[in-house]
Amino acid sequence: MANQPLDSGRIPQPATRLWQVLGLGCILFALGLGAILFLRESPQNGNAQTLTLPGDEKKDEEPPSPLFRNWDKPDLAIAVTGQMHGYLQPCGCSRPQFGGLSRRYNFLQSLRDKGWPVVAVDLGDISPRPGPQALLKYETAMTALGLMKYSAMGLGKNEFSFPQGVIDALAVPLNNKQAPRILAANLKEEEVLPWKVVKEGKLSIGVAGVIGPNLIKEVEKFPNVKFNANAGKQVLLDLAKNKPDLVMILYQGTGEEAKKCAEICAKLHKDDAKYPKVDVMLCLDNTEEPSGKTNKVGDTLLIAIGHKGRYVGVLGAFQAKANGPFELKYQLVSIGEEWETPKGKEKDNPVMVLMEEYAKKVKDQKVKGRNYIELFPRSKHPVQLSFPNAKYIGSKACGECHPHAFKIWEDKGGKRLAHSRAFKSLEEADRPSLRQFDGECVSCHVVGFQHSTGYADPANNQKVNLKLLNVGCESCHGPGSDHANNPNNVKLHEVMNPFKAKPNEGPAAKQLRINQLDHFCQKCHDTDNDVTWGKVPFEAKWKIIAHPTPKPGQQAAGKQ
Repeated sequence: MANQPLDSGRIPQPATRLWQVLGLGCILFALGLGAILFLRESPQNGNAQTLTLPGDEKKDEEPPSPLFRNWDKPDLAIAVTGQMHGYLQPCGCSRPQFGGLSRRYNFLQSLRDKGWPVVAVDLGDISPRPGPQALLKYETAMTALGLMKYSAMGLGKNEFSFPQGVIDALAVPLNNKQAPRILAANLKEEEVLPWKVVKEGKLSIGVAGVIGPNLIKEVEKFPNVKFNANAGKQVLLDLAKNKPDLVMILYQGTGEEAKKCAEICAKLHKDDAKYPKVDVMLCLDNTEEPSGKTNKVGDTLLIAIGHKGRYVGVLGAFQAKANGPFELKYQLVSIGEEWETPKGKEKDNPVMVLMEEYAKKVKDQKVKGRNYIELFPRSKHPVQLSFPNAKYIGSKACGECHPHAFKIWEDKGGKRLAHSRAFKSLEEADRPSLRQFDGECVSCHVVGFQHSTGYADPANNQKVNLKLLNVGCESCHGPGSDHANNPNNVKLHEVMNPFKAKPNEGPAAKQLRINQLDHFCQKCHDTDNDVTWGKVPFEAKWKIIAHPTPKPGQQAAGKQ
């Protein structure tokens, strides 16, 4: 994906103001109105095996369009991110994938290497949804932001979702002085700063965090959460004493909420000059792919950055002469493979070193005496709901009675869809390594990880786990012990083969069945992990691994 120059938001700004502060309107608005298909989190780092189909071969890619076209060196460059949702790195199972903290480090460093004064801020929601590794990922991400010299970040809903609620989130920057400080003007908590002024180059920016009314309603139910409905005026008076050149609000609310907030801020400024103009407001995005365009409401630029760390927004502030007006230009930058650290230069990227440390912690650290991979919750497979004693037995056992299907599965191991070597791809992965111990990766590379008696079930011994390596027969059909013991059980056949064609199947019924099968495969072959999905007809992908039972007399001839 090429980085295209986007429409710039340009706002003439007076350089000297009596009140250059955080936008009381936003805070009053927030305070007045508010007072996984598989049990895995977001994919981790990786260079796991690329899945290739005819027509998927890597083609020569057009070089990215020049970044920051028609930009001179800005007097201040503000890098904005948010809603990472725990995506520390692309998983690497297909190409091209975007995002990743180690790539982001390289991008931000490239701006600083140009001599640009850079201030980086994050809206929040850097944590994933609740899960065994959520807090560890949050701690790692906060350290990474510190290594990238982030100045401040907001609080999102995910940061309120830890076991001890927001207390867990707030403890991270207190225990790690390298991490950026959390800003939330209307959260009643001593460890939170309401605002912060940062100076880089000749301009300064005042940044405040505000939690919008709708999010307040959602997170009030979480533990250790209290909001201060009377904090607004004093926060603004305190910030006003510093008279920053720019005012920015990290607004934890939707674009529509932010628009209303900006309108209130504009009215406050119009009615009373002691209230400032709010120059920029970073708000939540409902889509993973942001438009890249800013929305101007009065004198305020509204920016939404999308999900999963795929993009970094850069806002450039330009001042033609001292004490004169300045203008703002904005560009959205996709964090693609062009920002990857070159081979052999890994130690020059401290975030990449951090990711390797994270992988080692996932492997070795214990929580209440158990490794992270043993903490992932499990449920009964549909087969086990109907047949409670069913257990996973491994693909080799299935192959004893189904040699034709086993051969198709095994033969594809070195070719296109390498289900039979899926675990080996984790063992071979690097940058970081050790992903065979990471439950978020393992879930799609073994049999039954999310179900009882599946891979890494705490009750399993190592011998059982070895039988369940790779994506095998029971990944689709469910635990096969009862079928092995009673292969003629018709009811069990139906449960283990939900996508099998019915006699006299019509075109509409067939298409519905194929669509259901496609959806089932997307539990792992989703758009994050397999970027080829949807670009090639599903029937072409399915044909590679289809293994219909041979008709009488065909098996001996080696026919399907």
